[in-house]
Amino acid sequence: MGTDRSTRAPVVAGVAGEGAARVVRAAARQARGLGAGLVLLHAVDWSAPPGTRPSPEAVAEVVLTPWVDLVRTEFPGVEVDARSVAGSPVGVLAEASRGAALLVVGHRARRRPARLNPGSVPMGLAGRTHCPLEVVHPGRRDRPAPPRPAVVVAASGEESEDLRVLEHAFAEARLRGAALDVVHAARHPQVLAPPLAPEGQRSREGIASGAARTLGARLGPLRAAFPDVPVRMEVELGSPARALLAAAEYAELVVVGAHGRGALGRLVAGSVSCDVLHRAPCPVVVVPLAREDVAAAA
Repeated sequence: MGTDRSTRAPVVAGVAGEGAARVVRAAARQARGLGAGLVLLHAVDWSAPPGTRPSPEAVAEVVLTPWVDLVRTEFPGVEVDARSVAGSPVGVLAEASRGAALLVVGHRARRRPARLNPGSVPMGLAGRTHCPLEVVHPGRRDRPAPPRPAVVVAASGEESEDLRVLEHAFAEARLRGAALDVVHAARHPQVLAPPLAPEGQRSREGIASGAARTLGARLGPLRAAFPDVPVRMEVELGSPARALLAAAEYAELVVVGAHGRGALGRLVAGSVSCDVLHRAPCPVVVVPLAREDVAAAA
């Protein structure tokens, strides 16, 4: 990465109403850590007839100026720009992610189960952005103080997918001065009967040991590239979402991967990323594992 901040991809924050302060501060901290600029983006889905709408500049002046002032006051080294764009929030933000280092949006707390709200902005974006997506949660007042700063990352077991997710998690841990907890869980391990089964497939314990060896070998090059990041591995045979959420109880951040799945459902109900995205007590970064054309995003 070059030393000229102007040549670096910016951090983009989707700013809209409730929770905007959390989103702006989280994005500004990321921009400061990366040495990048910050773009505050407000999407307006106008239904008024042409000629009666306020200009994007006028909307940006009203909605975004207070947040620009906040960044300049609390994060004086961060270059900040404000933009208002006409269009649906998901479509506008997905398009903005094409030239971004990170996209940051907010998550609204809801009483009903989150998976019943597939139309939310985080659900619409997860797995379909062109850069990692950070979803900032409101935070829980009764959450215990973490014994140590830590980033939690999900290792799926698929080498090509894990590499991208793990690389981002290592970088986040280094940026935060945090340890990295790597969690791998298998819901339905395939235990085979001897004598035909390989040694490592004859028991749940053997499967767990084999997964730990494979994961340890996969982490080797990343440990060498990030020698200042302490790493702890956790391999479980059970629900991946449950294992991640348990680890996230004391974490600063959770990192997961997600696939794009078309306009009708980017994250399938019940998927690990979906559960973690909505139930984690801390911010969640979703690393896209497949990129799609977002022009038709709703």
